[in-house]
Amino acid sequence: MGLLVRDCAAADVDLLEHALPTGGTAAHAALFARQLGGDATYLTAWQDGAPVGSGLIRWAGHRNPDSRAALSDCPEISNLHVAPAAQGRGVGTALIAEAEARITHRGFTRVSIGVGEDNPRAQDLYARLGYHDTGLREVSRYDYPGADGVLREVVEHDILLIKGLRPA
Repeated sequence: MGLLVRDCAAADVDLLEHALPTGGTAAHAALFARQLGGDATYLTAWQDGAPVGSGLIRWAGHRNPDSRAALSDCPEISNLHVAPAAQGRGVGTALIAEAEARITHRGFTRVSIGVGEDNPRAQDLYARLGYHDTGLREVSRYDYPGADGVLREVVEHDILLIKGLRPA
């Protein structure tokens, strides 16, 4: 059985939390709720019936108002997560390709994605897929439980990338 990328369904949320744990933050449920609200599409990747990746399309663009203004009329692909055992096997590429197809189908001609300054592997993937640096940067702060269950503040420094898409 091959790789399948599809919209998240309610029955998937617990399976995603087990296969792609978020440290008890209920992140998968929150992202699925955004899809139900209509402002996002939560894509999931499945291999042999098991979840191996996920990613979100934010139809209104970046959460940061300055980035959203600078990249107007440009959806964002975010929250990409590939199970460690599935990394390097085309899962991230498949999620991005499906997201780009959905974005193009809605009539958008460009897409953005943020990538951590400390994540050269993802930067290389996005460059191979045609994304380039906008010159914009974002800093995100949030609490995330460590392996010991203690909440710690996480600070992410992201490079904002963009790619032009061909109209459908």
